[in-house]
Amino acid sequence: MTADAELIIRFEDDTDESAARVVAAALGCSVRRRMRTDDPEQVQLLVKVEEGSLEECKQAFEGRDEVVHVEVNAGGFEAL
Repeated sequence: MTADAELIIRFEDDTDESAARVVAAALGCSVRRRMRTDDPEQVQLLVKVEEGSLEECKQAFEGRDEVVHVEVNAGGFEAL
């Protein structure tokens, strides 16, 4: 079995969590969880991406004004 494809998305400071979740859903991703950061106001989400669409989804997030940073979660877990 293959590991789930995941991205870590960090949003602009003025983006609230509900708006960030709407962006993720609009791009076809499901939010796994909000990630902890040093700044409790900073919204950073771990999202699951459909298999085979990781690069396309990453580029789509990078094209959004409210997104500061996108990276592939290399620490994902493999399904057993």
